[in-house]
Amino acid sequence: MSYILEKTDRCGLSEPFVSGNKKSYTDAGGSSASLNRLLTVLGKFDPPMLSEIFGLYRMWGHPIVDEIAGCKKVQEVGKRQIDMDHNVLRLIYACLVREFCINYIRLEGRWPLLTFTNPDSNRIAQLYVRRQLNWIERDGKTGLDDWAQVFVLKNFDFDYCLDYTQILDDKAISTYKSHWDQVYDPTLLGYHPEQGTESRPVML
Repeated sequence: MSYILEKTDRCGLSEPFVSGNKKSYTDAGGSSASLNRLLTVLGKFDPPMLSEIFGLYRMWGHPIVDEIAGCKKVQEVGKRQIDMDHNVLRLIYACLVREFCINYIRLEGRWPLLTFTNPDSNRIAQLYVRRQLNWIERDGKTGLDDWAQVFVLKNFDFDYCLDYTQILDDKAISTYKSHWDQVYDPTLLGYHPEQGTESRPVML
């Protein structure tokens, strides 16, 4: 066990324990030469193999974890590079902008605020300048290449400071130990407990 700690402890916290075991072995009459030979042999094995040899798996009830190998495995799974076709991404963006504009016009009766990369040659830009709305169902000349050159400006005001107190409830957070009795019915306790000063609301 001490040799496994010596091989795996990078912080050096196990050094007193390891040194103490070696000293106890020599103080008990053990040969330093034989101990060094044993440590040389053990040095050829990794911690999982040492655990198997000395039956530590049976003591622990489960195998030890190789932290480095585990982290590398997680990185391989979680950091897989995804190769995306930029042309496909461009078409997806074009579809998104097209659907947004169509639904915005249907709901608001006007065009959303837009900008264009090539307004002179873009079919959408021409419709936008004329504020033409009746093209939605019948216009078949606007391809995704035109929509890919359309960029949506700010059309909505979003409040990032919502009032979350409207969805608060005060039954999930426990009280402090000194005021544990305030959550119980006073009629069952036989007295009215002192109310604590802590805040117990939690957002659901």
